[in-house]
Amino acid sequence: MEKILLILTALAVCIPICASFAVFLLSKRPRKPVQTDVIIVLGAKILPDGTPSNTLQYRLDAAKKAFDQNRAAAIIATGGQGRDENEAEAIAMKRYLIRKGVPHSRIFEETASKNTIENLRNAKRIMDENGFKTALIATTDYHMDRAMLIARRLSIPAGAVCARPGRRFSTQILAYAREAASWCFLILKIFTGKI
Repeated sequence: MEKILLILTALAVCIPICASFAVFLLSKRPRKPVQTDVIIVLGAKILPDGTPSNTLQYRLDAAKKAFDQNRAAAIIATGGQGRDENEAEAIAMKRYLIRKGVPHSRIFEETASKNTIENLRNAKRIMDENGFKTALIATTDYHMDRAMLIARRLSIPAGAVCARPGRRFSTQILAYAREAASWCFLILKIFTGKI
């Protein structure tokens, strides 16, 4: 019994570490630039003063760079209002992009979503309403593979615009671990037909 408990404990430690390392390796793959109709920026936390967190700022800056390179003619900012946020993430994102020089008329807001699946599902509706056929997904590098899989499941032909991870090493480690756990939930949703 003691041996089984030791093996289970070792597995409980090793599996999350290995999964996090796999997310890290996947996040570092090079992505080929592509031309699309619209850029979808996936939401992330905003601060109490309405400014983007570092993670969100990096995503927005990556999207702005792609927009400036004429890789898409419009941007969809996605993200609803979290319990600890004063407004929807998409509203703060749009404000940031306008301050950075993106024309107001080229930014669409999706303010109802609470997670990546909803971000992309609701962005797909905006795409359909505006005749956009293809998208670039702008998100953090460690989040990209899961976002791309969700996009494929939702029939969104998509390319990638990867943003850098957080500044601090400890923040990055936590992000890779959280992303590994999110993969488990996504796989469950796929097997249960929820996406």
